[in-house]
Amino acid sequence: MSRFYFKCSDIGYQCSFETNAATEKDILPKIKMHHKYAHGFKEIPDDVMAKIMGAIHEQ
Repeated sequence: MSRFYFKCSDIGYQCSFETNAATEKDILPKIKMHHKYAHGFKEIPDDVMAKIMGAIHEQ
């Protein structure tokens, strides 16, 4: 069974955060929570969200 993976460093941050989930739908809340508390985003701007979506990969 494949999983979806995300590394914050893949979108240009000097950050060691990594997460994974069974579905893309399940990984997005984890990423949003991380960006809120670690990077100070109340809402993730569209350009950053595009980078996030491009960095999520399935293995």
